[in-house]
Amino acid sequence: MDNFFTDINPKFFNVFTNKNREINYDLLSIINNNIEANVNNTATREEMINWITSYYNEHPTTVVYDDDTNGAEDISEIDIKRLASDKIRYFVNTGWLNDEEDSNFNISYMVDENAILLLKAMAEITKNRTNQNELYGYVYNIYNAVKNFTIDQAVGITEQIVSMTKQLVSLLRGVNNIVKKYLSGLLSNPYLTPVEILDKLLVDYNDKVVLKTLQNLRQHDNPAMYRKFIKDKLELIFTDHRTKLIELYIRDKKSGKDTVENISEADLYFRQSFDYVIDTFENIDELISILNKNNSKYVSNAKARTNFLLNDSGRIDGVINNILKNISEIDFDEFLEDGESDDFNIYDLGNIDEASLYKPRSKSKTVTDVDAEVVNEIPQEKLEELALAYFKDNKYSSFAINKYVMESMKNKNFIEAKELIEESKEEDSLKHFLVLLYSTNSSIEYKVRFDSNLTQYKKYGIMFDNFIIERKK
Repeated sequence: MDNFFTDINPKFFNVFTNKNREINYDLLSIINNNIEANVNNTATREEMINWITSYYNEHPTTVVYDDDTNGAEDISEIDIKRLASDKIRYFVNTGWLNDEEDSNFNISYMVDENAILLLKAMAEITKNRTNQNELYGYVYNIYNAVKNFTIDQAVGITEQIVSMTKQLVSLLRGVNNIVKKYLSGLLSNPYLTPVEILDKLLVDYNDKVVLKTLQNLRQHDNPAMYRKFIKDKLELIFTDHRTKLIELYIRDKKSGKDTVENISEADLYFRQSFDYVIDTFENIDELISILNKNNSKYVSNAKARTNFLLNDSGRIDGVINNILKNISEIDFDEFLEDGESDDFNIYDLGNIDEASLYKPRSKSKTVTDVDAEVVNEIPQEKLEELALAYFKDNKYSSFAINKYVMESMKNKNFIEAKELIEESKEEDSLKHFLVLLYSTNSSIEYKVRFDSNLTQYKKYGIMFDNFIIERKK
């Protein structure tokens, strides 16, 4: 089997293993983009020098290292043109650039074909970090290519269909990794505040592919809509035009040499290509199901984390402060009998000093039997009153959200999410999420479920997922 490193310059990847890797990537991208814009796909030495010097002039604080020794140099004391000339020579020596001298001894440069492919892939990876990748149109393009399959162009069209199918699968797998990265990033950061987590879920999570990808695959570009047609059409093409397909493959790929081996290779090519596309569409639901499960897993874990940070009992330090504040406001004198202490068993422990270890312990007192006092149970009404007083200032607690849902439901047994009480864009966006977040709490009076027949609804210019909210039995 051919190896990737066959015919690759041994120093090819050195440009990304030294301390200049970020600079080298920027410069190679600039050179590649500029040469691509030239009609002849080449650049003169003067053009190359200008592109590189412009970069360094625009980044005067850049720390420059020697590409071979990794030693740092002060850019303010370097001849920028000499530095640019050294860069060009370095890129040629590592195989990223190819140079050519004409009859007049003028040197022109072009980007190596392997370098072009790698720079394109690296640019795509960089772009996908910030851009939405909605996977829109991939399934339809495959369907359209199959629908308009021209036998005379069978080899080229088959290559396109297989390529687009592989790209679709790769992008879906990429979305799966994005879900995992978001999940890992959220759970590994112990310093995220509830607001930041909500921002990730309500803004980042939607904008960074996942929900839009799933939504497009469910509605606009659902593979199930095209699966049967693609399967039937490809099987029909192979059955009805098998001999012609073999003939075309031998003509285009084997220089017309009609040997037994070439016939077998041609037949196998179309059989495997068509089977791959058919099998992908037959099993793509499983891959989408994995995305859905990971999406649910992400939200579930984020929900647990947010529950911890937004739990109804509040932060521990807040609880302690409230307890101490309440203690300080109580007048214990009215509860004490004559001669009783008002310190309710809080003792002065004294100060620790260098002699503390040598002080004798006080003798323990004998405990006498006393009759246990019967404490009357607090009435349920009083407990509810205390709970209401405690949670009244937290409008995003599960208590408050449960009340919000119940008021939205009125006397109904179930409603859709779009029927929740409207307040404002910010409040509705947050509460729409919190209704889902708290739905698994045991103290909540409602539960939610998703119905595939329900579509998204638009409010405030935002698309919200719709779901069923129903009373617990």
